[in-house]
Formats: sequence, structure tokens, C-alpha cells
Amino acid sequence: EYLHRDGSRVPVVVSAALVDPAQGDFIGVVIDRSTEVAAGRRLAETTAFYELLLDAVPTRIACVDADERLVYANRAYRDGLSGEPPVGRTIRELVGPERYALVAPEIRRALAGATVSFAHTIHRDGREYRVDTTYVPSRDARGRVTGFLSFVHDVDRAAGEPAPEAR
Repeated sequence: EYLHRDGSRVPVVVSAALVDPAQGDFIGVVIDRSTEVAAGRRLAETTAFYELLLDAVPTRIACVDADERLVYANRAYRDGLSGEPPVGRTIRELVGPERYALVAPEIRRALAGATVSFAHTIHRDGREYRVDTTYVPSRDARGRVTGFLSFVHDVDRAAGEPAPEAR
């Protein structure tokens, strides 16, 4: 950091190269990184805001890659599962083979580029509850599908019943 004449600190990168060892001549370059550091700070603040926002939503939201591995899960999604954290695990590992068989065709459609919405009933702990699920393909800058966003809305919970994990 350099200390600016107004007293503020300026983040910099300093680079130097020896030109003539006999004379002790060198070339130095100082690059002001203020803009880059400020952009990084704004990005961190924006990321924190969106994580807070997504964690406040009761809908279970996840980002799934093309290999069907979760790369993000909001609090509602994480709280609805038992065991290891979901990020890094496949959908099949998370829901088991029976439930996976029910959603696999919809996952294939989403990975093929279609937005998919469907309703189904999940049986857990001797109870059943209804969920509405939507898969929205995510794409890279070239438009290629890289995975999908998963939105799972617990219909019974929205109607005032307790969350499945609380039953």
C-alpha cells in the first residue's frame, strides 16, 4: 500500500527489474489497484446480500451442474436433509434410488435445455407431503446448458403445516 497525500491508503502492485547491475540501474512500475480492490469488495457485498436473500426464502433452492452434483443449496434445502452437507453430492445420493427414478426424466429434460415444472408427493418418516418442483436450465455465455436451478416448494408447508423435518 502507498499512503496518499490525503491520508488514504492506496493498494498497489510494485514490480522492479535490474537493468544494469554495474550501475545499479533498475526500472520500477507501480500499479494502482484501487479499482480492482473496490470491485472485489462490491462483489463480496453483493454475494453476501444474495446469500442472505436466498437463505430467507422457504423454497428449497439448489444449483446443480451437468453431472447432477449440487454446487449450491440455500438454507431451506440444507435444513430439509439429514446427514452430510449436500454440496458436492449428486441428486441420486441425496434423494435415494427410488425418488431419483421419479425425477430422472425431468432432470434429463432440464439438462437438454427445457424448463420443467412438476408436482409430486414425497414419503418421509411415515408421512407424505406434496411439493411443486421447477428445474430451470443454466447456460454459459455461449448458450450451452451447464446445469440447472432447482426450486422445490413444499405445498403443505405453504398451507400452514409444519415443515417435513419438524414432523
